[in-house]
Amino acid sequence: MSTRKREKAPYVSNLEFKKDSLTFVLGDTDTAMANSLRRVMMAEVPTMAIDLVEIEQNTSPLHDEYLSHRLGLIPLLSHDVDEYRYNRVCVPRLLPSIPPLFCSYFVYFHLFHMILPFS
Repeated sequence: MSTRKREKAPYVSNLEFKKDSLTFVLGDTDTAMANSLRRVMMAEVPTMAIDLVEIEQNTSPLHDEYLSHRLGLIPLLSHDVDEYRYNRVCVPRLLPSIPPLFCSYFVYFHLFHMILPFS
Protein backbone atom coordinates (compact mmCIF):
# COMPACT_ATOMS: atom_id res chain seq x y z
CA MET A 1 0.00 0.00 0.00
CA SER A 2 1.17 3.47 -0.80
CA THR A 3 1.15 6.07 1.95
CA ARG A 4 1.13 8.86 -0.62
CA LYS A 5 -2.04 10.90 -0.86
CA ARG A 6 -3.90 10.91 -4.11
CA GLU A 7 -3.64 14.46 -5.50
CA LYS A 8 -6.58 16.01 -7.27
CA ALA A 9 -6.04 17.82 -10.54
CA PRO A 10 -6.35 21.60 -10.38
CA TYR A 11 -9.41 23.06 -12.06
CA VAL A 12 -10.64 26.44 -13.27
CA SER A 13 -14.33 27.18 -13.45
CA ASN A 14 -15.59 30.27 -15.24
CA LEU A 15 -18.03 32.26 -13.23
CA GLU A 16 -18.38 35.44 -15.26
CA PHE A 17 -16.88 36.54 -18.57
CA LYS A 18 -17.19 40.14 -19.79
CA LYS A 19 -15.47 42.21 -22.44
CA ASP A 20 -12.89 43.57 -20.03
CA SER A 21 -12.88 41.10 -17.14
CA LEU A 22 -13.03 37.44 -16.24
CA THR A 23 -14.00 36.11 -12.85
CA PHE A 24 -13.05 32.52 -12.11
CA VAL A 25 -12.33 30.05 -9.34
CA LEU A 26 -9.05 28.15 -9.23
CA GLY A 27 -9.48 25.06 -7.11
CA ASP A 28 -7.53 22.08 -5.80
CA THR A 29 -4.16 23.76 -6.09
CA ASP A 30 -1.58 25.42 -3.88
CA THR A 31 -0.66 29.08 -3.51
CA ALA A 32 2.46 28.72 -5.68
CA MET A 33 0.34 27.73 -8.68
CA ALA A 34 -2.14 30.56 -8.05
CA ASN A 35 0.70 33.08 -7.72
CA SER A 36 2.29 31.85 -10.95
CA LEU A 37 -1.00 32.27 -12.79
CA ARG A 38 -1.42 35.76 -11.29
CA ARG A 39 2.06 36.81 -12.43
CA VAL A 40 1.47 35.60 -15.99
CA MET A 41 -1.85 37.43 -16.20
CA MET A 42 -0.32 40.67 -14.91
CA ALA A 43 2.58 40.45 -17.36
CA GLU A 44 0.42 39.79 -20.42
CA VAL A 45 -2.30 42.40 -19.91
CA PRO A 46 -1.48 45.46 -22.03
CA THR A 47 -1.14 48.60 -19.91
CA MET A 48 -0.08 52.18 -20.39
CA ALA A 49 2.12 54.04 -17.93
CA ILE A 50 4.19 57.19 -17.73
CA ASP A 51 7.71 56.08 -18.59
CA LEU A 52 9.84 59.17 -19.23
CA VAL A 53 9.49 62.46 -17.35
CA GLU A 54 11.57 65.53 -18.09
CA ILE A 55 11.36 68.26 -15.45
CA GLU A 56 12.71 71.64 -16.52
CA GLN A 57 12.45 73.51 -13.22
CA ASN A 58 11.50 72.08 -9.85
CA THR A 59 11.00 74.51 -7.00
CA SER A 60 9.30 71.99 -4.72
CA PRO A 61 11.05 70.26 -1.81
CA LEU A 62 10.63 66.90 -3.62
CA HIS A 63 13.40 65.47 -5.80
CA ASP A 64 12.86 65.11 -9.55
CA GLU A 65 13.35 61.33 -9.38
CA TYR A 66 10.70 61.03 -6.67
CA LEU A 67 8.20 63.02 -8.73
CA SER A 68 8.97 60.96 -11.84
CA HIS A 69 8.49 57.72 -9.93
CA ARG A 70 5.18 58.90 -8.45
CA LEU A 71 3.92 59.94 -11.91
CA GLY A 72 4.77 56.45 -13.20
CA LEU A 73 2.49 54.93 -10.54
CA ILE A 74 -0.60 56.77 -11.80
CA PRO A 75 -2.93 54.29 -13.54
CA LEU A 76 -3.81 55.48 -17.04
CA LEU A 77 -7.06 54.53 -18.73
CA SER A 78 -6.94 54.09 -22.50
CA HIS A 79 -9.70 52.79 -24.71
CA ASP A 80 -7.16 52.43 -27.56
CA VAL A 81 -4.57 50.39 -25.66
CA ASP A 82 -4.89 47.51 -28.15
CA GLU A 83 -3.73 49.80 -30.99
CA TYR A 84 -0.44 50.66 -29.30
CA ARG A 85 2.64 48.51 -29.78
CA TYR A 86 5.08 47.29 -27.18
CA ASN A 87 8.45 49.05 -27.23
CA ARG A 88 10.16 45.78 -28.09
CA VAL A 89 8.32 45.55 -31.45
CA CYS A 90 8.69 49.21 -32.47
CA VAL A 91 11.13 49.83 -35.30
CA PRO A 92 13.08 53.10 -34.97
CA ARG A 93 12.75 55.67 -37.74
CA LEU A 94 15.50 57.63 -39.45
CA LEU A 95 15.09 60.40 -36.87
CA PRO A 96 15.48 58.79 -33.43
CA SER A 97 13.91 61.81 -31.72
CA ILE A 98 10.55 61.02 -33.38
CA PRO A 99 9.14 57.66 -32.23
CA PRO A 100 7.11 55.47 -34.61
CA LEU A 101 3.34 55.82 -34.69
CA PHE A 102 1.47 54.08 -31.84
CA CYS A 103 4.67 53.43 -29.88
CA SER A 104 4.56 56.53 -27.70
CA TYR A 105 2.15 59.14 -26.55
CA PHE A 106 3.32 62.59 -25.56
CA VAL A 107 1.69 64.83 -22.99
CA TYR A 108 3.08 68.22 -22.08
CA PHE A 109 2.18 70.01 -18.85
CA HIS A 110 2.99 73.46 -17.65
CA LEU A 111 2.30 73.44 -13.94
CA PHE A 112 2.78 76.27 -11.51
CA HIS A 113 1.82 77.11 -7.99
CA MET A 114 0.80 80.63 -7.11
CA ILE A 115 1.02 81.81 -3.51
CA LEU A 116 -1.68 84.31 -2.70
CA PRO A 117 -1.23 86.72 0.21
CA PHE A 118 -3.52 86.38 3.18
CA SER A 119 -6.40 88.87 3.26
